[in-house]
Order: sequence, then structure tokens, then C-alpha cells
Amino acid sequence: MKPRLRVAGDIIIDWIISEGQCKVYPGGVGNVVRGLEQFGYSVSLTTVYNPMLYPLDHVFDLCNCLQDFEHRNVNVRNYDKGIFQRFRAGLKPRIFTGEFDIVVLHEDTCVRDFTAMYADVRDTTPSGRCKVLRMSSTDPWETIMSRIQHEYAIITYDDKVRIFRPGQARDEQLDFPPAEVRDTVGAGDTFGVGFIDAYLKSGIIDNETVMAGIRLAQAKVRQIGVFV
Repeated sequence: MKPRLRVAGDIIIDWIISEGQCKVYPGGVGNVVRGLEQFGYSVSLTTVYNPMLYPLDHVFDLCNCLQDFEHRNVNVRNYDKGIFQRFRAGLKPRIFTGEFDIVVLHEDTCVRDFTAMYADVRDTTPSGRCKVLRMSSTDPWETIMSRIQHEYAIITYDDKVRIFRPGQARDEQLDFPPAEVRDTVGAGDTFGVGFIDAYLKSGIIDNETVMAGIRLAQAKVRQIGVFV
């Protein structure tokens, strides 16, 4: 039986109305949760989400939410910017610290200090510690590495990965042929899902564990959508 994973990450604030139905897009952390569930993991998500629509328990097993507004039932087709601003103002006291298995900090984050097995970080404001820190080459990865304590650091590029291992003065470069790209949205999140699954199965971090993430990400970029 696969372990239950504790995930924390981005604030959920965005939605798209399509054909009269509301589809919630919770950013990078939502992609990771969906991917892990497709791999058979049970996941609990700690985040702050917009309560103006309806509880999202049917989408995720949520540990935290923001429920302190008087106006919850709104016409989502007519976006109420006043309610949006009250939501933003209500975030300040809702900053989380804690111990998680996975942390995904991309856009608007509600985690400022954390302990995690795996952390995917592109924001320079959080601090924390983790076993594996993953960053993209397009992010300020040197600054992030200096703020987040880690054992391993992984920086992903289109055609290579740089791996900083404990006790090694220089990083190691793992090259691979680039994939044919149709859509890159969610590629980093998909890498994380493949890597996490491979690591939890093997218990070791080596080139094959990293390549498991790369292979899944390359399958994702060949098609349109946030996950394979």
C-alpha cells in the first residue's frame, strides 16, 4: 500500500467558467496533487483557498481554508473584485509553517518556513529545509539554494539536469535528448511526481530516479494539458 502524503503549497484563487461549470485550477501544487493521486497515492493538501464558490473537499482533501467572509455565494460570472480584495487581505495571518512530505511554492505561497522531503520552489520569499530541492533553470535558483537548506539540489533544463549531491564540490550534469514540445505548462510539476514516485519506491536518489521524473515530464510536454 502506498503511503499517505502530506502536501503544502500555493494559494488557490483562480478559476475558469466554461459552459456554465466552474473548473478550479490551483496552480503547481494542484498539478502535483492530481498527479500523485493518478499514481495511487492518498494526499492531504494544506493550502489557503478561495471560499467564494463552494468547499473543495470533492476535489482535494484540504487541511486548511479561509472561511471568514460574510459573502460566500456570489455570481462567479460577474467577478466581485471587492470580495477578491478581502480574500487577499485575509491571507496575511494565514501563513503556515510545518512538516510536510512535499512542498510546492510557485506563485502566491502561504508557506514561509517548512520541513519537507521534496520541495519545488521558484519563489525567493520562503525559507525551510528539505532533503531534495528542485528548481527550474529559469528561476533565481542560486538565491533559492542559499535560502532553503537541502541535501540534494536538482535544477532542470530543457535538455539536461544539474544535480548537486552531498559532499561533492561540483555539480553533476545529466544530459538527455530534448523532447518534441507542444505544451510546457506543468512540466516541472510532472517531473516532481515522477521523481517522488521513483524515490519512494527505491529509497535512493540516483540518476535513474531523476530520469524517472524526466521521462514523465517529456511525455507531458508532447501533449497539451497540465499532466499526462
